[in-house]
Amino acid sequence: MPDGLFNIHPALASEETPLRLLRPIMTTDWDRSSSYAARVKELVFCFQVQLAQIFPVLNLSVPCGSLFPNLKSLSWRSSKSKSEAEFSYIRIFLTPTLSSISFDCEASIVNCSLLSGLSQICPELKAVDVFINVEDEDDHGSLNATSHFLRSLWRVESVTVRFDSILAEALKHLGKLPTLTCLHLETLHLETLLKLCNPSSMPHPMFLCLRTLKLEWVEIETITHFFKTTSQIPLNVLQLSFEDCYSAKDTETFYTALVTSCSHVSLTTLDLGISGGSWNLSASTFAINDNLLRILCRFPNIETLSIESPVAFDVCDGTLAEAARAWPRLGSLTLRVFDGQPNPSLPPRPTLAFLHSFAQYCPRLHSLEIMLDATVLPITHDTSQPPQGQLAALRIGHSPISRPSTVARFLSDLFPNLITITRPVYYGATRAEKDIRDRQWKKVEGLLPEFVAVREEERARARALFPGAVSGN
Repeated sequence: MPDGLFNIHPALASEETPLRLLRPIMTTDWDRSSSYAARVKELVFCFQVQLAQIFPVLNLSVPCGSLFPNLKSLSWRSSKSKSEAEFSYIRIFLTPTLSSISFDCEASIVNCSLLSGLSQICPELKAVDVFINVEDEDDHGSLNATSHFLRSLWRVESVTVRFDSILAEALKHLGKLPTLTCLHLETLHLETLLKLCNPSSMPHPMFLCLRTLKLEWVEIETITHFFKTTSQIPLNVLQLSFEDCYSAKDTETFYTALVTSCSHVSLTTLDLGISGGSWNLSASTFAINDNLLRILCRFPNIETLSIESPVAFDVCDGTLAEAARAWPRLGSLTLRVFDGQPNPSLPPRPTLAFLHSFAQYCPRLHSLEIMLDATVLPITHDTSQPPQGQLAALRIGHSPISRPSTVARFLSDLFPNLITITRPVYYGATRAEKDIRDRQWKKVEGLLPEFVAVREEERARARALFPGAVSGN
């Protein structure tokens, strides 16, 4: 737009600064902007200034139906205080060419009325990200309007619904779409699934093309029921955050349902976190154990695996070795304890020895997080095994350690490019214990490059003495 039309300098812009017009918008003011407007494909609103006084004028003066007639992607994010006043003016940015839309708004009759006809204005929508701030649990009108909108989508490939409920009718419609590949929900309730998964209302398999499923807050019973009532899902990515800590028995039921329903060869990313729950749980009841990890070994193409356990993992070196052989494409492995505090009476079962298998069978592994017992020192490994050159970061949680120099030499032998060892803020119940372990692991981190340099010198001398007889190790 021409200079002198607005009265604010970009350097003075803030969320509390209103943008004001200095004069009426004339038809000639659009001549300059119209030549560029057709080129705009993506628009992101962050509302760095208040635009409530500008939108009504634009709405009345824009010479055509949309400011940007060839717009493909629109993102509209505003604060709660401005959402009600400004959201209705999203209409002047909507165009039939729009294929991706992301917005948040307050639950109101005005906003939901616009929402109900959105798919008619933008029939080519393929990616939808919706957040409606529904503060009243009895606000059925907003939920029904959202459900109507979702059920009016027929070409959509990605759906994100970021509020506390989704109606069964909408979920059923999405599950039937052959185009839907990504579904991201804030939560999913069991009663919704029970309505959806009634055999009389669901004669055909659902979500047969789903590649990505993300749930930010879910009960394990709900997601278990989901996988028990679906089949042949070609998931690539599954990200779940459980709302509580669950027993190993419940976890086994879920894992079993997952491997039964999901394609074994398609899954590459599995992220199972915990949003909340209880502390001081029984290790024997809640620990992720050998049997549970073996169930997940049925997914041979896993590249990223992250599991949060309510208590310390009850997994031995042998099981971890099996996992390394089962996951040759593994790039990132995170086995994290939810509450972050160790049990001093139960040292970790894994020792440094299992790292042999990951160095040998997981050539792509670049990031590893696990709590292990570094006081159990490994036997010197077979020097004919080539080093694994990808692992650069190791997060060791509350791992006990006794001889830093021996640990550093062992790690540098297997992973010569390991440069970072991350420790949590607190190690134990006492400050003294924390300080001791902190110094020991810092010493390991400091010694790593020294051992690598020594080994390089040894190889260089060997190559000079015996040309052609020395391997890469």
